[in-house]
Amino acid sequence: SGSLAASEYLALLHGLEAGRPAAVDLRRERALHEAVRQARDGGLLASAHDCSEGGLAVALAECCISGPDGALGASLEIAPGEAGRRLDALLFGEAPTRIIVSTSPENRARLEAHLRSTDVPFHVLGKVGGSRLTIAVGGNAVVDLDETTLRSAWRQALPALVGK
Repeated sequence: SGSLAASEYLALLHGLEAGRPAAVDLRRERALHEAVRQARDGGLLASAHDCSEGGLAVALAECCISGPDGALGASLEIAPGEAGRRLDALLFGEAPTRIIVSTSPENRARLEAHLRSTDVPFHVLGKVGGSRLTIAVGGNAVVDLDETTLRSAWRQALPALVGK
């Protein structure tokens, strides 16, 4: 999760440009990028996407519509410990040093072992597949969108912002 300060969420939904982005711990940032590069080079990753612009929900939506084989859905469950946080901060907060990765079921154990060996914290969020993006927080569905809706929203965003 992350802070909403200086986020796209505040700017687009509330018309506010307020706060400062969260400070970046360069040591943690470097460790994360090295771990992800090593996982990629070791053939452990199917995809990787940062959470910098728009937070977790936006990054997940972009992952679902930007695959090389067309759209692919995902089903995620946010841990009950996170369920007590503000929902908007959980979904749209832009904390630094976060990357969403996916892997095949065959590589999951190896990827998790690799991340543990690098002391990079990680959370298993769910599974890739289907044609919908569903996100549940504490057992309650908060996002349930089909691929067509996600793709349409993404394609329409820029024309809507510039009034065309």
